[in-house]
Amino acid sequence: MPPGWMRPLHVAAIVGVGLVAGLALVGWLAGVEVLTTFGSGAVMQANVAIALIAAACALPLARGPSVMRRAVACLLGLVVVAVGAATAWQRYTGIDLGIDQWVAPGRVGIGSADVLIVLGVALLLVSGPRELHALGQWLALLVLLLAAFIGVGQALDIAPEGELFAIAPHTAVAACFVSGALCVLHPQVLPARPLVGNDAGGRFGRRLLPLAVIGPLAVAMLAVVVVRTQRLPPDVIVLAMAGLVALVSVGFVVLSAHRLGIVDESRRVACEAERLYGRIIEESPVGIEVWRPDSDGAGNPTPRLVASNPAAAALTGVERHLVIGKSLDELPYALCLGGVREAIAEVARTGQPREVGAIELPVRGVKNALAVRAFALPDGTVGVAYVGLSR
Repeated sequence: MPPGWMRPLHVAAIVGVGLVAGLALVGWLAGVEVLTTFGSGAVMQANVAIALIAAACALPLARGPSVMRRAVACLLGLVVVAVGAATAWQRYTGIDLGIDQWVAPGRVGIGSADVLIVLGVALLLVSGPRELHALGQWLALLVLLLAAFIGVGQALDIAPEGELFAIAPHTAVAACFVSGALCVLHPQVLPARPLVGNDAGGRFGRRLLPLAVIGPLAVAMLAVVVVRTQRLPPDVIVLAMAGLVALVSVGFVVLSAHRLGIVDESRRVACEAERLYGRIIEESPVGIEVWRPDSDGAGNPTPRLVASNPAAAALTGVERHLVIGKSLDELPYALCLGGVREAIAEVARTGQPREVGAIELPVRGVKNALAVRAFALPDGTVGVAYVGLSR
């Protein structure tokens, strides 16, 4: 993904939540019912709208470099958790805290309260220490999947019955906006890291992720229809199974993409290191030749030169293109390399480096004194290093 994608994502989430939750809040304050239902018959309560707007406003603050910005994001996250927790407390204990009367009279469903609690906790985690970012983004992914499943089910009127799943479709849409942005708030950690990268893992994850979500969702909705038609086991069991399949599928995609990203990154680092080492060898003042051990028909060692650097050409006085691919006996200075021949054979056999000592090569009519050392290289090749000796 391009490096500037984070800001447009935040803007899209804020605008999306503002349109959905903001209009619902205006509808409550102005008494316009159609703005609170969006024609679906299900109502987004004013408290839920306020909590979702607070969560959306916290998105650009949660990953800021300023401690104050992150503190404000945590405060907004606490507002989200407080609304959800107070509602859940009322529903589970029967103790009225008056939260349903804060802005406008209305009863928030337990399903919406649970979504707000998990969403608020996720926001607190991604705004906190670095070690908690991954956990917060996984929770946001859980909210995204749950809101998507329940919201689509409500929109199609095939969602499981019960207050736990009584979430208005537009509430689920707004929760998807916020949780989707939270999932990738910190691209360097899971589950965002393997999905937003430009490596092979990122491309694989982005292509397979829609299938991992849409497939189980379609199966779940079809299963609910079949269950209702033929009176099979309760809807909630079927949807829970489908949700588990979706979670496992998404987890598989994320972890697979993560592994592919690691492999791709390792390959990239290895290529960069190879180019760097190649550059170092090319610029090194030490002459380096790479020999592949060989022998003639009589079993005598006749190593063949496969590579050399510019410094080796300067120290031996022969250009590289004239000697690469030739055997040692074919080199113009072969008579001076007697000790090198034996050193190459010994290093190839033992794998241990060997000091050849000093040799003299005639270069442009002047004898050039060189210190020579042989050492083992991968694939059975042997390196020979030449260092000029000062006179």
